[in-house]
Amino acid sequence: MAKVKRTPRKIQRRNKKKKFIKVKKYKGIPLILLLHIPKTAGTTMHGIIEEQYPSGIVGVNKGNLLEVIKEVSTDYYNSITIRCIYGHFNYGVHKYVTRPFTYISLLRDPVERVISEYYFLLRNPKHDPYVANEIKMKNMSLLDYVSSTDKAFLFRTSNMQTRFISGKPFPQLKDFMIAKNNIKKHFLLGITERFNESLFLFQKKLGWKPIHSYKSIFVAKDRPMKLEISMKVLNVIREKNNLDLLLYEHAKKIFQEQLESLDPSGRELKQFIKNLKK
Repeated sequence: MAKVKRTPRKIQRRNKKKKFIKVKKYKGIPLILLLHIPKTAGTTMHGIIEEQYPSGIVGVNKGNLLEVIKEVSTDYYNSITIRCIYGHFNYGVHKYVTRPFTYISLLRDPVERVISEYYFLLRNPKHDPYVANEIKMKNMSLLDYVSSTDKAFLFRTSNMQTRFISGKPFPQLKDFMIAKNNIKKHFLLGITERFNESLFLFQKKLGWKPIHSYKSIFVAKDRPMKLEISMKVLNVIREKNNLDLLLYEHAKKIFQEQLESLDPSGRELKQFIKNLKK
């Protein structure tokens, strides 16, 4: 399991008379921080985690992120009952957590992720009204989308996965090294293209109850495949996601090593996948 930070043994809590009393800090399973990178099957993963922790999962957004995390960290009741916080947040939110924690996330082939998000925005403009409206009003092709220098577009088309994992807003090569170090210290990663195997890894590492089935959410079946995209477009995406490509290859290597360590013969994984229904 990814390494977790030690937490103070005691916290303060108010009783009904508004006096502070000392209580022992929760020392159970770490708080899971599900770092959801857009278009990496994070929504599907969220549904699976909800089944693991039916009453112990909290979703956050940009507006309430710190408020929720601070409450979960410092409120004694929530520190016992809340097991997972999920959302589109970057690495770094653990700084506000005063209990053990571990990040989990999924990484995806960067080229596939960018292509997928373009077509997702065409179908779901409310997901990012500004970008979706620009695409519509300017009749932007996929090439136009990935070539745009608008910061709102660059957020989605340029090294997004390295940004999330490193916690750096405009990642450079040095930030790729930071992302690698963050993974080593604090992350348990899955691979979108190997989703079922990722579930096996998470179940084994996090002590989840058996997963028998799941429903894939926001999976586009009518978008062009990578092989159908022009080489010109693919090259632009690769150029803008040079760090993500490096990070993805690094994550795949770690992922495979973890699987082989957990199940050297592969028999348990094979049976897990056989029993899994989507």
